[in-house]
Amino acid sequence: MMSLFMFRTLILCYVSFRFHGKRFAICYGLSDGEPHHVSIIDSFGNTLYTFGGMHAGSSHEELNRPIHLAADSNVGVIYVLDSGNNAVKILSISDARLLDVFVHPEMRDPRRLALDSSERNMAVATEDGRILLFSY
Repeated sequence: MMSLFMFRTLILCYVSFRFHGKRFAICYGLSDGEPHHVSIIDSFGNTLYTFGGMHAGSSHEELNRPIHLAADSNVGVIYVLDSGNNAVKILSISDARLLDVFVHPEMRDPRRLALDSSERNMAVATEDGRILLFSY
C-alpha cells in the first residue's frame, strides 16, 4: 500500500502493516537534500524509529539512496533496498535495529524489491531490467 502524508517535509510511505496489534508505516522523507534514512511511523504520524541519516554512507549502519522497501510483519522484519550500496539492509520492525545486510555480486543498481514470505523468497529488480530471485 502506498500512501502520501504531509508533515514538516514530504514523507513517502511505501508499506503499511500491522504488528502486535498496532498499525505502522515505513517511510523515507524528501526535504531539501536527499535524506538517506527510513523511518517507522505510527498511525498518528509520530516517528518511532529511524535508521540511517541525512548524508549518504557506505557502512552497514548507513544508507545511500534507500529507494524501496518491504516488510514481513509475520517475523517483524523490514527489508530496505539500499540502492547506492547495492545491498538490502534487514531491520527489526520493533526498533529499526540492523539485523543483517544482504549483498550479491549480481545485484548492481537495484531499483525494486518484493517478498514472498510464505516461500521465503526475495525478488530484486535492477536498472538494466533483470529480476534476481534469492531465498532468505
